[in-house]
Amino acid sequence: MLVTRSLWLLPLELHFVTIERIEDTALCLTRLQMLYSVLILSVVATAAMLFASSRAGRRWQAVCQDLIAARLLGIDAHRYSCSP
Repeated sequence: MLVTRSLWLLPLELHFVTIERIEDTALCLTRLQMLYSVLILSVVATAAMLFASSRAGRRWQAVCQDLIAARLLGIDAHRYSCSP
């Protein structure tokens, strides 16, 4: 019988950093998990800034908020539609 536990890979880094401690419970992350969290947050923040400041992002937002008003302003609603 094959024991799958023997096939698991060990974590890359076993040194934990304590983020928050409440009574007997601690929130701990490895440095790699912290790096991934920072990378994901920066990607999300960059995408939000691009959608807020780019022409296509503003048009997409206008179509999602009010389809008829966007069409009256000359925006191709089918191109920037937020629903199928």
